[in-house]
Amino acid sequence: MLGTIFIVVSVVMLAILALCAVTAAGYVRKKMHKPPRSVWFRITSGVLVAALFAAVTAFTMENVIDYKADSSALEYLESGGSVNVTKERYTYFFDGPGEDTAVIFYPGALVQTEAYAPLMFMLAERGVDTFLVDMPLHIAPLGEHRADRIFGAHTYRRWYMAGHSLGGVAASDYSAVNRNDISGMIFLASYTVSDISHLGSACSIYGTCDKVFTVESYENSRGLFPANFTEHLIDGGNHAQFASYGAQSGDGEALISADEQKRITVDAILSYIEQDTGNLTMGGTE
Repeated sequence: MLGTIFIVVSVVMLAILALCAVTAAGYVRKKMHKPPRSVWFRITSGVLVAALFAAVTAFTMENVIDYKADSSALEYLESGGSVNVTKERYTYFFDGPGEDTAVIFYPGALVQTEAYAPLMFMLAERGVDTFLVDMPLHIAPLGEHRADRIFGAHTYRRWYMAGHSLGGVAASDYSAVNRNDISGMIFLASYTVSDISHLGSACSIYGTCDKVFTVESYENSRGLFPANFTEHLIDGGNHAQFASYGAQSGDGEALISADEQKRITVDAILSYIEQDTGNLTMGGTE
């Protein structure tokens, strides 16, 4: 749904840009008293201009705007201990000792996917396998349905969708129209714009020092959550420390370390899943 909107808006914007470019070129030729170009020439020129703009935009978003993962986060992409890490199409799979439950995670906007590797590794280590999804241009709504392939390739008794910031919005949007496979939603500094009241449960986790998270939007979305709803407030936590990409523009300064915020987050997620599944026994160690 949100992904479709993004694509439609992008196509419309490119079409407008192409039209403007062709119109401007025609105006210049007219002022120079030159004959107008053929219709096919103008169409081709417009398409090429739009394609060039799209390529430049994609390159900029991929290489300039992103919040890059810290070097320490990349270490968690290597298998170690009880967790085996593999790269699947669009996805990092963190396979720990658990066999019953899995989380599909959508990253926040413009954040390098690998920045969430430490959190995913820690969850897998504690008995909940995780799938970290790589999104087009690092914007989750553009790859909202990439979870389809994960559901088709793996089998678990319980599936949870999760996401950070805009990633949580996209994950809940996906959950709203995929009712049979998903047990619940996990929001990290995020909220929903879709009705997910049909899900068995949902969990919201955010920090008291978060200045990026819009509490007003979150409060307005409460009516869309399932009746079984858990909220966990991290005292001293901020927006960026759910991942490992350094400070984020406009965010508050955390009063706890990034490691501590991740540890609290993992504990909160595991507690939520354990309660949701009725004393689920995790495969990892405490």
